[in-house]
Amino acid sequence: MTGDELKKIRLSANLTLRGLGKRWGVSRTTIQDEEKKDKVRGLYADAARYLRRKKNLVNESNESTRKAGGDD
Repeated sequence: MTGDELKKIRLSANLTLRGLGKRWGVSRTTIQDEEKKDKVRGLYADAARYLRRKKNLVNESNESTRKAGGDD
């Protein structure tokens, strides 16, 4: 995973550098530094993939709820 991909995931989750850092127990600058890298360290890449999956599951759930309500 590249730093650009990490940044896209963070932004799609509506998290600031500080917000993601707080969530992961690191500083804002740690996240910022990872986003500048060609290859994000494994632990952060794994956490970002989890965040992306979690966000996708929430989005799928919201779409299912809307579809279930349907247009009568």
